[in-house]
Amino acid sequence: MNDVYFNTIAFWRWFTYAVWQGILIVLCVMFTFNFAVIESGQQSGLILEGAYVFYAVVVVVNIKILISSFEFTFWMMFWIFGSIILYYLTLLVFSVVMASSLYGI
Repeated sequence: MNDVYFNTIAFWRWFTYAVWQGILIVLCVMFTFNFAVIESGQQSGLILEGAYVFYAVVVVVNIKILISSFEFTFWMMFWIFGSIILYYLTLLVFSVVMASSLYGI
């Protein structure tokens, strides 16, 4: 391989690109949910914002893998879209469990 595809410059370029995308996602979420209000009139807090940031990171990373791939197979599509769907379902289940334990719903 002789450091053609993965060298120090490539690493720092990808690292800087990831940091920039992460900052952009966090800023978009913080400005979007700045005035979000739950049904009872309370502020949404960092739990909602953190969950949304993590969901956005999961989607962005998987889409970036999809775009950067040279070969598209059934299994690759299965794992990429499966991971997004599985995270969404996990978030849904834990949201119901947390809401029932916190608010007695």
